[in-house]
Amino acid sequence: QMRSIVTNYAMDTVSKTLEEQSNEGSKDTNGASQKDVNLRRWVRSLSREQLEKFVGIVEQWNSNRRMAPMAQMFISLLLAEVPAETLQKLEGMNATCANLLSYFERHQARVDALLQKTFVFDLVLQSSGMGLALMDEFDNAE
Repeated sequence: QMRSIVTNYAMDTVSKTLEEQSNEGSKDTNGASQKDVNLRRWVRSLSREQLEKFVGIVEQWNSNRRMAPMAQMFISLLLAEVPAETLQKLEGMNATCANLLSYFERHQARVDALLQKTFVFDLVLQSSGMGLALMDEFDNAE
């Protein structure tokens, strides 16, 4: 359970930091949050060996359903901060990309299945009359 708490905290922190940076957009780096600057700087400062190790860890995380969102945030960060030429030179990068893509497809299929279930849930609510009652409450709230 402690691992879950730490993982959730780390994911929340990373996503908030990345979201803040993307919302600030063209703002000067002095105005950006210190955490965000450090995370991006940390990724840029990795040596080739450290980068290879980190990419391997992120690949393992991506294969785990619980760690996949964090892995995908780090993949996004890697793609944004590390030049493509540097990534191409990493040993085993072709195999890593193939593995990442196969898991991305699985994660996407899972998200699509969840989305379809929400449509079914919505259909059940509407057919039972609850959907209309919920819409009336929503309209009255405005």
